[in-house]
Amino acid sequence: NVLTLGALAFGLLWLLATGNTWLGGPGWSGLMGLAAAFFALLPSYAWRQLSAGDVKFMMAIGVLAGATPLLGIYLLAALFTLVVILLEYLWRGRVQRKTPYGFGIGLAAVLVILTHWPPPVFAPGAWLVLRGHP
Repeated sequence: NVLTLGALAFGLLWLLATGNTWLGGPGWSGLMGLAAAFFALLPSYAWRQLSAGDVKFMMAIGVLAGATPLLGIYLLAALFTLVVILLEYLWRGRVQRKTPYGFGIGLAAVLVILTHWPPPVFAPGAWLVLRGHP
């Protein structure tokens, strides 16, 4: 809680102080990232598939990184967590009821931030560039 809430508070304070996300995106992107992370993981939390710490961690990543990289982080985190589940099944022959999602979120966030993946499809005018228009 101290780390996830601290990161969330840092992201919000950074957003208020600079008007940008920690990665330099516009302020609205940080707020959208926060909301998107919350609403994307809320059903899994309600069905007791994720813990509250996983949701708070993803919300902190959302406010720090912004909405643009959040989809890539979300998809990669799910993939990495699936690999952990498969390895656990192969190793132990069974799977825990709740698999920690935080490892996948952290690894995915680092990879997305370092590689700048996915491309900024949510940026203004990005669809025109992707379609070949200048």
